[in-house]
Amino acid sequence: MIPAEVNIEDLAAQLSEDGVAYSAPELARDAQLNAAVAEALRPGEGIAVVDVVPGKAADMRDVAQELADTADLNTVIVQWPGQVSAVSQSHSRGALEAAQGEVPAGVDQVTTLEYFHAGLSSDVFPWAPVLTGVLLVAVVAAVSAYVRAVR
Repeated sequence: MIPAEVNIEDLAAQLSEDGVAYSAPELARDAQLNAAVAEALRPGEGIAVVDVVPGKAADMRDVAQELADTADLNTVIVQWPGQVSAVSQSHSRGALEAAQGEVPAGVDQVTTLEYFHAGLSSDVFPWAPVLTGVLLVAVVAAVSAYVRAVR
């Protein structure tokens, strides 16, 4: 549920401009800040900084989803006091939650994006299960070859 204090229309309009949105008007008007944060975004991303503490964390995921739909962005990150929530069409929910967990509390938006992107980059390919499967197939093939050779 989207908290009543969150103005989706205003945030979505800001996101549509440069991918950066603030609920605090003084930050929304800071062109230098917006430019620095926009430069740290990846294509199709947006970040909204919302000065609202929700009743439950899932509410901010709802905010991110509504902003992604309204602003037509692939990935939206919502930074709120102490945490981040994100939605994406190109990253799994598990990858997003892992990346969210990498972001320390109380950092600026550029730093938030750096940690978030680093967290996403670590989820590129599931090497452990693939290598385990390959090793298992090799062991089965070796045992089968040995059994055939002994007979």
